[in-house]
Amino acid sequence: MQAWHHGPEEQGLAEYHMPPSRVYARDTNVGSFLCWYNAVNGVPSCGSKYLLQTVLREHWNWTSHNNYIASNYNSCECSGRSSDIKGAVNSGALTEATMNRALTRQHEGLVRAGYFDGPASQYASLGTSSVNTPVAKQLALQAVIDSIVILKNNGTLPIKAGIKVAMVGFWADDKIKLRGSYSSPPPYLITPVAATKDIGITVNVANDNTDAAVAAALPLARNSPDSYPNAVQPFGYGLHYTTFKPSYGTFSETLAIADLTDGCKE
Repeated sequence: MQAWHHGPEEQGLAEYHMPPSRVYARDTNVGSFLCWYNAVNGVPSCGSKYLLQTVLREHWNWTSHNNYIASNYNSCECSGRSSDIKGAVNSGALTEATMNRALTRQHEGLVRAGYFDGPASQYASLGTSSVNTPVAKQLALQAVIDSIVILKNNGTLPIKAGIKVAMVGFWADDKIKLRGSYSSPPPYLITPVAATKDIGITVNVANDNTDAAVAAALPLARNSPDSYPNAVQPFGYGLHYTTFKPSYGTFSETLAIADLTDGCKE
């Protein structure tokens, strides 16, 4: 595995990548930010003075005394580094004031969240049922609808019941992989295969991307003997676009699927 390095120009950063974060920092003064695994123009995001200090704190004036930045899991190599603190302080590379400021910011966040309040905390009674409300589900559905962009529609939408489709990929009908590694226990999970069947479509599944699996699924997805097979690849770790070899048949459309689930690529 290799880290995903992104190298946009300053205009691309300012006009496309940064506006969402700018709204949270400058306009709403959110309490904390999470830096990610990636590197921007060769500099790791969690170690970028330009992103975290110059832009975030100074340019966007994100300067409340309790604002803090957390690293995303292993995006910073922290294991065993506590033994380096004494030497860093003695050399002047790290000051006690810097440590106090960082610890105060993070512990104030824990205090505000009721972390030390035990059962008396206003959040102590919250559970899955508190999140899985009709309002929350409708908001999540609308967010998905608003985020989908189709560049060209050659009769793909609206989807008609009664057709046959080949669903290719080992995430097509796997509830465990759908959850990822950061999710809470869901009240239910619906796979792409289950959802497709639910709207009256016959689904033929190729559980992996091998030639044999795809070749077996595609012929069954023809809606008539001389028609093109309908193929969809909903997920695939490390796959940034999907193509099918000519031996599988000719396709009227190519469906590209971006895979940025872990910020890494093979």
